[in-house]
Amino acid sequence: MCKKKNRNSLFFIIIGMVIVLLLVACSSDENNPTESTNEPDVIGVWKQISMSWTTSYDCGCYSQDQLDSLGMVWELTFNSDKTAEQVTNLAGSLTTQTGTWTISGDQLELTLNAPTTDEVGTIFYTCAVENNLLILCWKIPTGTEFSSEFTKQ
Repeated sequence: MCKKKNRNSLFFIIIGMVIVLLLVACSSDENNPTESTNEPDVIGVWKQISMSWTTSYDCGCYSQDQLDSLGMVWELTFNSDKTAEQVTNLAGSLTTQTGTWTISGDQLELTLNAPTTDEVGTIFYTCAVENNLLILCWKIPTGTEFSSEFTKQ
């Protein structure tokens, strides 16, 4: 089972994740995403209800109650016109980022504009939708693997 992590450790892990998201520049020249009939239906507004992580030496998880008690917010909106919005306070203050999304099979590509600069960052998730539950999994360069669950609002 997962061990509980202290708030500081999670804060630094999440800060690292957000920095990677904001610093990974990408080209927006790909306007022809591969369409598939097996793609998960992510269109809608999704609120995070749990998060877990695994490193080479440890793992941890937070339930919705724990996320709420820490004041953590992560909400994703995927629109049918392939635009997206992320509202989160994972890096400190509550910020809203806009951008675009595409799906190919179970791979979700989310490209967001940095909230205060002209930088654009892209993160790739493995995703699945089961009923009203969106599951996103990703890995950062340090090797830490994350998984978050969201409910459709």
